[in-house]
Amino acid sequence: MVNTIFIFGNGLGRAICNEYFSLERVLKDAWESGDVLTERQKQLIQSCLPQDVLEEDEGAPTSERDLNDLHRVLSACDTIKIFEERIPGDGGNWLNEQGLEFPAAIRRYLHNAACRFNYAAPGVLNLGDRTLPAQFQENLRNFIMKEGAHVVTLNYDDLLYECFSETDVFIQRRLRDGFFNGSFDFGRHEQLIDASREGWFLHLHGSPLFINRAGEPKKITRAELTDYIGNESSHLVLTSVQHKRAVIQSSEILRTYWEQLEKVVPKCKNVVLFGYGGEDIHINEQLRHLDGASKLRVVEFDDGADTETRTSFWKRVLDRDDLSVVRMPNILSFDMWATDTPL
Repeated sequence: MVNTIFIFGNGLGRAICNEYFSLERVLKDAWESGDVLTERQKQLIQSCLPQDVLEEDEGAPTSERDLNDLHRVLSACDTIKIFEERIPGDGGNWLNEQGLEFPAAIRRYLHNAACRFNYAAPGVLNLGDRTLPAQFQENLRNFIMKEGAHVVTLNYDDLLYECFSETDVFIQRRLRDGFFNGSFDFGRHEQLIDASREGWFLHLHGSPLFINRAGEPKKITRAELTDYIGNESSHLVLTSVQHKRAVIQSSEILRTYWEQLEKVVPKCKNVVLFGYGGEDIHINEQLRHLDGASKLRVVEFDDGADTETRTSFWKRVLDRDDLSVVRMPNILSFDMWATDTPL
């Protein structure tokens, strides 16, 4: 039985290139792109942003916190549209033309921003090598092939996908994501999975590769990503922490992933949080369901902060005393995926 889970946060990418894997960068780049938003759409979005953001030069969102009211407007427009569709005949147009277009504009903007974490995305900055170190990849793959693991990512980049693509990890289905030839059929994977050696690959906060097509959730290839506009992109948890659970519940893919996470977490004995900042309340609450005998380690960048302070932080947010905090100048040097006591 696979009883290991690795949860990767944005620190994975930022350990490679802090500038490139910055949320602030992708939000600004998507904003400044000439083919994503019209000036009128920018003005509408800005009306949903905090005053301190508007006082900046670009007036563009720079963080998930800035997207709080934007998500509320998006949710309201979606709700109104649902009720409009229930009115028989031509009984109702509660949204004007701008109101009908606004959700697509928001989704197009957020999709384009998420795409900019992808190494193959068009127009990205040339900031050097943006792949995981070969030794890091090899150590991670070797553990998964030997012991088995569930891999959870909270990011929109393709670093882990690239790590596993065309290797035995994917070829032998040691990680399953619920898709068959681009179609989402998680139930079939549940029937086929060998729980003694295979784990789940859960993009818990979504991916720009996840789309809706003819009302059905699909996964496109990375080669197709440049041709997808993102008007109906609804499988991205790119919002403030208050709304993340709601976005997860509204997406068939993400809701299914979350339900699977709830099943595997209590069974895991070896847990590694890697490059995760601890700010997602829904993740922290789920980790509190870990078995008391499990070994929980947090791997994070050593920024000079007091180790005791950081350990106290993690004990508080995870409500657990027996955890280890591994702080490293370069977290990509970490290779102790097994339950060995960290030095």
